[in-house]
Amino acid sequence: METNILLENGTNELEVLEFTLGDNHYGINVAKIREILSYQPVTPVPNAHPSVEGIFMPRDTMLTVISLRRCLGMQDEEGKGLFIITNFNKLNIAFHVDQVIEFIVSPGQRLSNRMQQLMSRTRVYQRSH
Repeated sequence: METNILLENGTNELEVLEFTLGDNHYGINVAKIREILSYQPVTPVPNAHPSVEGIFMPRDTMLTVISLRRCLGMQDEEGKGLFIITNFNKLNIAFHVDQVIEFIVSPGQRLSNRMQQLMSRTRVYQRSH
């Protein structure tokens, strides 16, 4: 799968999705994101790591939900937020975040096909500089 992670050969320019947890802002490489979904109830997993919120099945695919708030020692906000569905090392994981802010690309760069696909399904926009 061609992801065009680097915008130009030999540079460290990435396309990043900015999201929040509480008052803090974080980013994730767009190439690792499959989709962004609204919060859905999850089924708890007995004896799981405390950061594992549970599992759910969008489109007949079982996904583990990781609460990034729990990972960072923050209080959970049940029933709120979004799931960022990712693929790292052939492992699909849903990260529960508070809010998606925007897609960030280097000034003057064009959006990759992957970013355009995600933006068409998500209400976030490119940061203007």
